[in-house]
Amino acid sequence: MLTRLALNFPASLWRLHDIYGPIFKLNLAGRVVVVIGSYDLVNEVCDPNRFEKKIDGNLKEVRMLAEDGLFTAYNDEPVRTISVSQLNKLC
Repeated sequence: MLTRLALNFPASLWRLHDIYGPIFKLNLAGRVVVVIGSYDLVNEVCDPNRFEKKIDGNLKEVRMLAEDGLFTAYNDEPVRTISVSQLNKLC
């Protein structure tokens, strides 16, 4: 299957989109890649206001040492807002 994909990669992605739907995973030589097949879906999954992260377990322990930061700030903390806005500038 990989050789058939490699022959015409863009067309192959559209065919996989038709078979599996607008979001699917590919295993490319041991690396898992998530394919999102429309601009609307990309905008939706990249919207930081739609997702919250949970600080628990080991991350909570790290927070006790490192305090709030990109990976350790709770969703409603100002540092998280600043960190996410800085990351969005990179995208």
